[in-house]
This record gives sequence, structure tokens and C-alpha cells, in this order.
Amino acid sequence: MPTISVLDRADITRPSTETLLDLGCIAGIGLLVAAVHVLVPQAFQRRLALQYHDVEILSLFTSAFVHYSDRHLLTNLFGYVVAAGLAYGLARMAGRRHWFRRTLLALVLVGPVVVSVLSLLTLTSLVPGVSGNSRGFSGIVGGCVGMGFVALLCWIQDRHGWATAGWVGFGIYLVLMMELSVIYSGGVGREVGVLAGGGLVVTGWQLWSGLGGDRVDLVLESVFVGLVVVLLGLLVFVLFPRQLTDGGGATTNIVAHGVGLVFGVVVSGGFIAVSETGYR
Repeated sequence: MPTISVLDRADITRPSTETLLDLGCIAGIGLLVAAVHVLVPQAFQRRLALQYHDVEILSLFTSAFVHYSDRHLLTNLFGYVVAAGLAYGLARMAGRRHWFRRTLLALVLVGPVVVSVLSLLTLTSLVPGVSGNSRGFSGIVGGCVGMGFVALLCWIQDRHGWATAGWVGFGIYLVLMMELSVIYSGGVGREVGVLAGGGLVVTGWQLWSGLGGDRVDLVLESVFVGLVVVLLGLLVFVLFPRQLTDGGGATTNIVAHGVGLVFGVVVSGGFIAVSETGYR
């Protein structure tokens, strides 16, 4: 059974010191973000936020670690734990712990600057004279979702090769694009539906005809992949809500979320492409 072999390879039932260090790294980042919110005075936190009209260089990084409210913090931390935990579980099943560590550190250390710069440039070009400020770890949460997507493809590649992983990735991309269309357009347009539906049919045919092995095993693997895709879809739904403003007047920066998601895919995929052997 594929699930048994996966569990044996990942040593899930026998946590090692290395595993505890990995989980400690995930938890430590979350605790650091929480500590900033609890221990740093609000007046100083406002200085750490990214001000659209008066940008300070340091705030391009620090804005990711401050939050507007307890609810804002808890929402981001919950998303971070779920997304990073999903990525770690999949990376561990594929035997890519070192890859996960490097990617997570890159997301936390470099991601805030990339997200801040690109979202700032996008917002100021779309809305000249935009005011207000940006805070929050959600851009990095988006990066972790992107890493989870790549980690799933790595798991599939480990079992069936990159060609299969590529077709699965293409199918997941189409599904998530349809989800965004439903969120912001109220449905799937005819053109989008035809293109996505046709792409999914081709993807399904390629996968079914190209995969070898026990069909029962393939069904079990498909169920597992489907569950992961559902979780990714829920995370995307949280990152890209239909209602962009809350009762307090704060606006969800979906541009930052999108930049973080793409950055997570690019960085995690880049680490795999540059030196795949080195991250196993």
C-alpha cells in the first residue's frame, strides 16, 4: 500500500532530533511574531509598519512582523501554522527536510522585502496617492502556501516522475484559477470554463494513460492528493476573500498575498531546480 511505504520512509512514527528541530523552527518563527505583537509598544509598532506615503527602508522588512489587532495576529498565525505544517509534512514524506528548511528561511528573511516592494509598487501605480499603511505576516503565509504546492509536486515526482508532477501541477493551477474566478466574479465565465475544463480533461487523460502500477494504489494516491488540494483551496479562499474590508476600516491587501504566493512557488521551485540532489 502506498500509504504504508510513505509512512515508513518518512519515519513519522519515530520523531528524531532533526524532526524536533524542524518543528521548533516552525514554532519559533510563530512565537517571534507573537512576541513582537505582545511585547513591543504599539507606538513603536506603528513605526515598524510600511507607510505608503512615507516609506522607510527598514519597514519593508519589519512590516511583516507587526499586526493591527489580536484577531489579525491570530488569523495570520493560524494560516502560517497550517500552511507551513502542510508543506513540512509533504516535504518530509518526499525526503526533503533540508529543502524545507532553506525555503522557509528564505521566505521569512527575504519574503517580507519582496512582498512589500512589489505590493507597494503595484498599489501606488493602481491608486496614485494611496494612503495608509501595511502590516501583517499574511504575505509570508501566502509564500508557505506556494511552498506547500511545490512540496506536493515533489512528493508526486518522488513516486511517478516530473512529467506526472507537471501535469498534476497544471491541473491544480486550473482549479485554483477557477476558484479565484468564482470568488471575484461570482462564477466561472464561459471562456474560462472552456479553457479550464478542456485543460483538466487533457490533464486527466494524460495522467490516467501515462501512469503505471496498481490502479487501486493510484486511486488511493489520488484521494490523498485531492485532500491536499482541498486544503490548498481553503487557504487560497482565506488569502483572497470576497469582502476586502472589515468593520474596522482595514483593507485586506490581496496584492501582497498574491505576491507572497508566487514568491513561495518561485523560491521553493528554484531551490529544487538549482540543486535537487543537495536538498534531499
